[in-house]
Order: sequence, then C-alpha cells, then structure tokens
Amino acid sequence: MTTMSHSSDNPWREPLHARFRGQPIPLIVMQDALWTGASLWAGTRAWTKAFRAMGLGRGDVLACTLPAGPAFAQVLMACLWDEIAFMPVRARGAGALQADASVSDARVVIAESADVVATSLPVVAPDDAGQPPSRLPELPATSAARSGFALIAAAAADGPIHCHTAAQVVERTRRMAARQRLDGACVLSVMPWHLSNELIDGVLASLLHADELVVAADRSPTTSLLLVAEHPVTHLSLDDATAATWRTSADGAALLGRVAVRYW
Repeated sequence: MTTMSHSSDNPWREPLHARFRGQPIPLIVMQDALWTGASLWAGTRAWTKAFRAMGLGRGDVLACTLPAGPAFAQVLMACLWDEIAFMPVRARGAGALQADASVSDARVVIAESADVVATSLPVVAPDDAGQPPSRLPELPATSAARSGFALIAAAAADGPIHCHTAAQVVERTRRMAARQRLDGACVLSVMPWHLSNELIDGVLASLLHADELVVAADRSPTTSLLLVAEHPVTHLSLDDATAATWRTSADGAALLGRVAVRYW
C-alpha cells in the first residue's frame, strides 16, 4: 500500500490530503457518473503507487493526453503529490500529439490508449475505472528533468509553453477562489483542461474550493444546458470564443442567461 504521508515541504500535500482523504466533496460530475473526493483520493493513491513503481520521481516530466474528467484529475494530483512535472497535451487525432507542446523532456505519456499517440515514449492507458493498468512499462533512464516545476502547459491554443512552480499555482488558485467566491460553488467546466489558464483557474481552483466540478465533455451548449438543468451550477468556466459561439444558438444563449457568474 502506498504511504500518502503529508509531512513534506511540498505545498500541495497538506491541501490535497485535507481536501480529499475520506471526504464526500468535491464531486467531479460527468453525464453518466460522479466521483466523490474520497474516490478521487483512492485513484490518486493508485496512480502514485504506479508512478513510483515505474521509477518516476521529483523533477521528472509526465505528458498527459487524457480528456477532461476524473482520470485526468487523479493523474494530475498524483503528479502534484510527488512533485512530478505535469504536462497536459492535447491529442491531435489518432497517431499524433499536438504540435504546440514539446514532449521531448517527458519520460512517459498517459493516454486513453497506446494507439492514441505516435511517440517513442512509453504510453500508459488507464483501465475502465480510470485506474492504472495492471501491467506497467519499464521507463528508460533519462537526464532530462524540470525540478521545481509543478505544471508545464500552453497559456492558450498554439501559444507558448509556460512553467509554473508549485508555490505559484497554490497561491494563484487561492486568489482565484477568493475573487470568484468558489467556496461551496458548483462549477460547469467547458474549457479544454490542457490549457494553463483553465487547468489552474478552472480545474485546480474548483477542486480545492468548489463543492462540484461538472464536466461537459463535448463542450456543446445543448449538453451543457442539460447539465445545468440537473445540477445547481453557480459558475461557468469558459473562454470568450466559446461564449461568442454559444450566443449564436438558442441553447447557448439560454445557458449564458441562466448562469450569472462566469470566469476563465
């Protein structure tokens, strides 16, 4: 069993331990299921154990092409716990990684399946429950490391890559939570999680402070409107381009009119 001690100078360990271990909230809500804080914590423990078994450690870079959802969140939290640099990357169709993010420093890629990406790096795919697979690859030795960085992500689509330290991200999530009054909120997320701003301000701030993070996987206004009807959404996390597109459809305009607080 992985020991999830939180006696560390890593600023993520205390808030993650207090927020998730044995707790009913936060919830990650998908269209067909939901995950409690406790179940997300169990998944994080499993991924931490898997990463240590593969030899991943502090300063190593992990590239993640998983879609928005609980498996993504569990991999992210496991990386934060063990100070593995987390690099979210958008998969660009079958057989390729998005060209706007270099994965040259990564030791492993986490993807929905080994067929999703074309890379010489080892690829690990979650099982049906979002947990690590039973068979793990042996990772080749590497001299590349990004010690001190918690997140490595593009600030915008096709934008430059930004590196963020753990302390920077913790403080930024606190500021965002206070500014947007996220404590106890229910956030509907429709932005792609591989972008730096959404990952920090939308995903991490919501996981640490909101009661629910509702994920519209297809990002369509019709799906989002159905989710808003089913859940007490108070905040909508989206960008200007998506908002502009939504205003041109009846469902999108109705949704924007129902959720008073929006942020991105």
